[in-house]
Amino acid sequence: PGRSRLLGPVCAGLVAAAAALWGGSQAVWYRVTEAVPGGGQQVVEVTGAQARPAFGGVALLALAGVAGVVA
Repeated sequence: PGRSRLLGPVCAGLVAAAAALWGGSQAVWYRVTEAVPGGGQQVVEVTGAQARPAFGGVALLALAGVAGVVA
């Protein structure tokens, strides 16, 4: 009885964590203005996946945690 009562919130929390990690990896974290040859400037956007590549893997681990909790 006690375990089944906690199953839903734990699974929801793991899914929410995975979604937040994935969203953070897709979002633009910062923009950098670089000089380009010929005198111009270019804006380069850096996403979370470029800044912290492990976020995608940790998100998958959180989803795998749902299977572990349910099993």
